[in-house]
Amino acid sequence: MSGGGANPGGAARSALRRREVTAKGPEAAATPDARATVRLVRSGDALLAPAITRRLVERFAATGTGAGRPATAPHRELATLTPRELEVLEALARGHTNAELAARFRLSEATVKTHVARILQKLRLRDRAQAVIAAYETGLVTPGSAGSGTTGPSASG
Repeated sequence: MSGGGANPGGAARSALRRREVTAKGPEAAATPDARATVRLVRSGDALLAPAITRRLVERFAATGTGAGRPATAPHRELATLTPRELEVLEALARGHTNAELAARFRLSEATVKTHVARILQKLRLRDRAQAVIAAYETGLVTPGSAGSGTTGPSASG
C-alpha cells in the first residue's frame, strides 16, 4: 500500500460515470437487458421469466386446478387464431422469448411481436402470462410435453 491514496484515474472515471448516470437517468448505468426490463415494466407489462412462467403453469396444471377442466369461455376464440399464431402461442407457452421464437420460425422479432399482440387481442388477454395459462387451459400445451414444433392437425402454416 503506497501512500499515494486512491487511483486518481479510477476516481475520475467513477466521477464521470456518476455524472453520466445523473445526466441520462438511472437507465444509463444498466445493461441492455436491464434497460429492456425497465422499459417493459414501465409500459405496464408483467415481468416474469419464461422459465418461471413454465414451472408455475406446470405446477398449476399438476394440482388438478386446471386439469380436466373444459376451456373457459374467453378462450373459445382459439379457433380464430391462424395456424402460425397457434404455433407461436404453443412456443410462447413453452417459455420461448421473442428472439427464440424469431429464430425458430425464421421471422423477424417485429413479426413475432405482431403475432403475440394479435394472439393477446384475439383471446382478450392482458399479457404473455395469461397467454401461457390459456394455452394450458385449452389443452394446446400440456405439462411435461416436449413439443414437436407443430400444433394440431393443420400446423403447416
